[in-house]
Amino acid sequence: MRKKGFLLAAVLASMIAAPASSYAADKIVIAQDKLNLSLEVLVNARRVAFPDMKPIRKDSRILVPLRFVSDKLGGKLSLKGNDITIVKGDRTVKLTIGAKVAVTNDEIVNLDVAANAINGRTMVPLRFISEALGEAVEWDVVNQYVWIGSKDVPHVSEVVKAEDVKKYEKYYVGDAKETLLTAIDWTPITKVMVVKPNDFPVEIGGKIYYRLNKAYDTKGNEFIRMTSNETFDIGRDLFLLRSGKTTYKREAAAKLQEKQKNISVQYQPVVDDRDFYLYHDKKYLDLKLSDVDYIAMYTKEKFSTLFKADF
Repeated sequence: MRKKGFLLAAVLASMIAAPASSYAADKIVIAQDKLNLSLEVLVNARRVAFPDMKPIRKDSRILVPLRFVSDKLGGKLSLKGNDITIVKGDRTVKLTIGAKVAVTNDEIVNLDVAANAINGRTMVPLRFISEALGEAVEWDVVNQYVWIGSKDVPHVSEVVKAEDVKKYEKYYVGDAKETLLTAIDWTPITKVMVVKPNDFPVEIGGKIYYRLNKAYDTKGNEFIRMTSNETFDIGRDLFLLRSGKTTYKREAAAKLQEKQKNISVQYQPVVDDRDFYLYHDKKYLDLKLSDVDYIAMYTKEKFSTLFKADF
């Protein structure tokens, strides 16, 4: 146990002794216009899959396939020509394709955007339909999420099945292996949770992680963008895992973190010149996010958390 403590201390000491990243000195400006976040609809804090037709924006409003209403909101549909009737409990909603007027329980409502027939699919205004059927709706601009219903995010163990760490040992290489595979109580970590993009949002170690995406600065350099409800002033360190290659640490930095509507947004560079000083990697400038298999994060959980680097 004491040996593990010394090993971890040595790893931390080496990180502290290393020269500061060039990103610590340079002014970093994230190119928000290159941040291509997918629009996601969540029902009771789980992402909804749209296999045939994705939600679209029209006139600053979001339209979803009509089938979503019955599959996810529990409404009973009736479609006659251009007229749509939706019934759920004591609520009845009537609207017509192409018309900006709807009827909710005999009350006439003016719509900002009409239901439309697009590519053979009937698309209906998401917020209006959801609220008319009694569901709470919230637009999350930071994450590009539409939250419908409950916002109680489940623990990762309710979403992801734990796997044996041995299956992933080839990705933990170098000094960081000891850190990532030792629990906070100094016991060896034997399980791994692999979080894929569609598994977000999830709760890990008492914090909620909303999504992980690729970003760029104005010079075209790649960054990892992570959003959470972290309250740290600096953020959380991430580790880049590649099969059979040294695990690289990407430290969080206060200057690369921002708060938006109680959500923490942090950015970590993919290329860092400390890889040359710490790991003697002469080709560190060639690293791309597409070369990374998993992004690891150390938490107080008794399992290792891996985010599938599938951007």
